Amino acid sequence: MATAACAVSAGFWTMFTFRFITGGAAAIAAPQVWALIPALVGPDQKHVLRVMGYATAGLSIAQVVGVPLGSLLAIIDRRIVFPIIGVCSLGLTVTLWYQIPDIRPTAATKKVPYLTLLHAPQAFTRFLSYLAYTLAFFTVFTYAPTWLEDGLGTSKVTVAHIVLAGGIGNTIGSLFGVRLTGRMTPVRAIYLSAVVMGIAYLTLAVSPPPLAVGLVFLPLFACEGAMLSVRMLHLQQLDNTARGTISTLTSAVMYLGTTVAGLIGGPLLTLTGNFTAIGITAFLLSTASALMIRPSDLGEEVNQ
Repeated sequence: MATAACAVSAGFWTMFTFRFITGGAAAIAAPQVWALIPALVGPDQKHVLRVMGYATAGLSIAQVVGVPLGSLLAIIDRRIVFPIIGVCSLGLTVTLWYQIPDIRPTAATKKVPYLTLLHAPQAFTRFLSYLAYTLAFFTVFTYAPTWLEDGLGTSKVTVAHIVLAGGIGNTIGSLFGVRLTGRMTPVRAIYLSAVVMGIAYLTLAVSPPPLAVGLVFLPLFACEGAMLSVRMLHLQQLDNTARGTISTLTSAVMYLGTTVAGLIGGPLLTLTGNFTAIGITAFLLSTASALMIRPSDLGEEVNQ
């Protein structure tokens, strides 16, 4: 309803209010998706990882379809996008109401306070690693389109195609990343992805032409899609009886990373006048994130 109402926004603060409501509703719903998957799939961690990959792929497919579709609709009327999304979301809500089982808390389910959870062994380090990982990726993702348009003079259509390439890479990584982690220990997969993403960030730091950015986005987003489910499962394994609390805190950390990325990305972009500062910062954050994960953390916890 809030998304549909954006179509009749009279000014900035009206739009801000409706988007704030939309974001709050999404923040309530999103963690439940990750918490529901282990409850519905069962104890097989490899299967859980695979289904989380499907959920991540859903996000990527939405991006792949949504970016060009939104651009086409905006050509007709930029306001028409909001009621279409609102109506579709309402229909989806009704469908989910009947399709998702009503899972009641079990006797083993615990309501763990956030501070108590963060005091658990390795918890703070794992969440800090996830924050650094998220911060690196979203700093690049948020400001790459701005840099391409304003810094390189790239057309909106070309930027949309570059973002589309990233979405395709993310979808591929989400769907097939589980096979990769099945051939090696998850910690090695995370280290390998950190190497690939680090090279991608350093490549972006030299401010390559738009075509090269699109080629870099493919492996960068593929690694992001492949690793998201692994990291989500990694965090949920802190306490198998408090998945809802962990999922909520994980989403909060992701939103914090997205917000901070928006705050620091602008100054970093203006610092050098190109993408150098953002690329180097993302490389350092991504590398630090991987180094925070000890080799014993994932190798023993995820069934191969």
